[in-house]
Amino acid sequence: EDDILLVSLDQKSITIELHVTPIFAENDAITGVVVIIKDVRDKKQNQEEIRYLSIHDSLTGVFNRHFFDQEMKRLDHEKYLPLTIMFGDFNCLKLFNDTFGHLAGDEMLIKTFHTMQSCLRNQDVLARYGGDESVFLLPNTDKEGAEKLISRIQQALKTQQVHGLSISVSFGYETKTTSSESLPLLFKKAEDFMYNQKIL
Repeated sequence: EDDILLVSLDQKSITIELHVTPIFAENDAITGVVVIIKDVRDKKQNQEEIRYLSIHDSLTGVFNRHFFDQEMKRLDHEKYLPLTIMFGDFNCLKLFNDTFGHLAGDEMLIKTFHTMQSCLRNQDVLARYGGDESVFLLPNTDKEGAEKLISRIQQALKTQQVHGLSISVSFGYETKTTSSESLPLLFKKAEDFMYNQKIL
């Protein structure tokens, strides 16, 4: 019952389920088989959509908190050291929502997350961790690399506006350099660093 990909002569692909059942004679010899082929393209597409929604934020399209937590465990390995955790938080998003409405706030979130995503490498992980909080996992990235990324993101955000207003995000980070360091503790330190930057 494994899914099989059929490719036609004109190179169209069809995902099928194949069920094969033997036909037995009275002496238990197999005299034939019944083969049932079922087109399951719609089923596969629905499964892919469900999987996508299970690990992505529905508004911004970046990864969600559930996926980030899984990746944090996977990347907590010495081959990814130095490993940097970085937090980002919008400045004055509540005031923006109160002034222009939540649809405008959603537009700001979408633009910001897409801009931040465009500054990352393929191996980096960006997730929407809360309402307006972003969190990054940056494997093989030291503090200098994190600061360069923040500068790159801030420059990219200067090109984006919503209702004529610039987008402002505060960042904080912490870097794990040895296997003995606690990743959850660094996570908290990165968050605290970000809130200190937000106050400034």
